[in-house]
Amino acid sequence: MNSPDAALTVQTILRLFYFGLYLPLGLLVLWRFVGRLERASRALATLMLAAQAAVIFASLELQPESTLWHLDGEWNIPAVLAATQLAVIGMLAALTAWLSKSLPLWNRAYFIAFGWLFLHLSRDEFYQFHERSQATFQLDYANTGLAFALLTLLVAWRSRGAVKWHALLLAGLAVAGFGGLAVESFRNDCVQLFIPVDGCLQAFHFEEMLEFLGMWIALAAALGHFCASKPKPRRAIRWLPLALPALAIALLAPTARLEVEYRYLTVQKTAEIESDFTMRAYRLQESDGGLGLALFLSARHWKAFDGLGYSVHLVEQASGKSAAGKDQYLAFDQRLNLRYTAHRDSYRQWLELSYPHDMPRNRALWVVLTFWRGEVGNFSRLRVLSSDLPLLSDSQIILGELVLQAPAPAAASAPLARFANGVALEAADLPARAAVGENLAVAFAWRSDADDREDYAQFLHL
Repeated sequence: MNSPDAALTVQTILRLFYFGLYLPLGLLVLWRFVGRLERASRALATLMLAAQAAVIFASLELQPESTLWHLDGEWNIPAVLAATQLAVIGMLAALTAWLSKSLPLWNRAYFIAFGWLFLHLSRDEFYQFHERSQATFQLDYANTGLAFALLTLLVAWRSRGAVKWHALLLAGLAVAGFGGLAVESFRNDCVQLFIPVDGCLQAFHFEEMLEFLGMWIALAAALGHFCASKPKPRRAIRWLPLALPALAIALLAPTARLEVEYRYLTVQKTAEIESDFTMRAYRLQESDGGLGLALFLSARHWKAFDGLGYSVHLVEQASGKSAAGKDQYLAFDQRLNLRYTAHRDSYRQWLELSYPHDMPRNRALWVVLTFWRGEVGNFSRLRVLSSDLPLLSDSQIILGELVLQAPAPAAASAPLARFANGVALEAADLPARAAVGENLAVAFAWRSDADDREDYAQFLHL
């Protein structure tokens, strides 16, 4: 509800929720449960709570300025932290099953199922699998959570010890489930409170904070089970939990690096190419000696990439001639799992084009991309079916333009002419004589004191 006389702003309400519920509840669990664990497990729980508290606080203070901290975003800092926390819970449960050799087989099987579920949740959080079934994922999550909660209750009833850790795990599931399912149902609406609010209070802030907190409580429970699995474990095993976040991040890092590049560093323009594949994004990287091009290609099936190659040419805009170019086959060494999209097989390509010594300078060049099948030097171009980018022909995509600047000549003491926008004619080299019918070689030296990309035309009249 919007009101000019609102008592509380959206930011104030979120801060009250953060300092009034999220932090106190987390600190209560830290004091009552985590404080009794072994030193390494206690340190891990404390560090994870501090990390997520800092991330949530940064998100509240920096929204909407930075997408890297957006709680409801994908492939950013909160999402990676959430996936890491879930993976650590899963690995702790798997370690508990391995260490608990004295427990009955059914009890160890429970911890194996516990670990598998949270490792799957980590992958789902990281790769956003549930986005492919938006209509049913809430029901799937609810059914899975209910089944696991009933299984935990059964195990707690039959277990002689560790009942408090089972109870803590159920509490964590309840908090996360309430945030992810109950609060989620209001995500497209402005939350209405009993007091007037200045602005639209969106539910995802509460949802994400509750999910973070619930999963951290589940982490505390998993650490409790881990510490109870072996009364006096070896020193290496006691300190093993501290290595789990680094292990989870190391497993996620290669894909995370590509995803960060895809989401934040590329130009996300789409081009549909015949043979059923798509260019989804690209990135140009200029240097003094050449041009680097990163391409992100996807297809519904990997067979669409069979025998595929691509070419990049720098084409002079005035003459239409290629000043430099390179042909290259598709490489399959950098696969990107964009599983949350309909295009399951995606690959990142990298091409480096070096400038030749006689590269034209001070001329406008198009960066042109072409896809083909066949052999280098003897291939057939593939037509572009649709494109968000301009086309030079039905098979050539213009990715951008660039101008390689020539070394600036020594500035004249006084230019021949000055024009608007900081443009000056430094010098003109005209032949002393010219015969009828022969070519006339004329050279001009222009200088611009303004940093702009505006195009100009030069006319010479005799």
